[in-house]
Amino acid sequence: MIVDSTLVCLNTVEKMEIKNIFQIQSIQHSIEKWSVKKNKFQKKIKNLRFIKNKFLTSRSVQQEINLKNIFKDVFKKELALLEKNINHKIHLKDVWIAHYEQYQEHIIHNHGHAGLGGLIYLNYDKNVHEPTRYLMPLNDLINNTSLIYNEQVKEGDMFLMPSSIHHYSPFNKSKKIRSIIGFDLEFVK
Repeated sequence: MIVDSTLVCLNTVEKMEIKNIFQIQSIQHSIEKWSVKKNKFQKKIKNLRFIKNKFLTSRSVQQEINLKNIFKDVFKKELALLEKNINHKIHLKDVWIAHYEQYQEHIIHNHGHAGLGGLIYLNYDKNVHEPTRYLMPLNDLINNTSLIYNEQVKEGDMFLMPSSIHHYSPFNKSKKIRSIIGFDLEFVK
């Protein structure tokens, strides 16, 4: 039997290896005893001052209370667990609260070039609220479109990403206020 080698070659498909060369790491943690910690935190911040921008925030507002110390006290277990999991000491650079009333949003932004940007979903109803959205630093290779990441979260979840990742909070379509505790962490050298 004679085989035509030309036909064999035409029917053979060469395979190319397609792989990801980079990965963006994130950290998610559901806080244990959330309702107890939430109540403790909210009692300690009842005199916190806010300014209204496109949303309500305590960031960059002169305070009579030390929000960083309150955060470190209430969430000391989570901060210690984070240090253990990443095997590195961290420094709490900043903490703030943001409230999003109906139709309020936070436009695309990042938190600088180094460290981690984190948030805890303080008042969050997964049935009516949407989580913070993160943008991939590069567009989709084929479609040249922005890639947006939505993490599945619930109230009491802590989520951290590299500070340099652009992100935004979509419009709150609900009459229920959506609130987060935002914080920035630096790695201790």
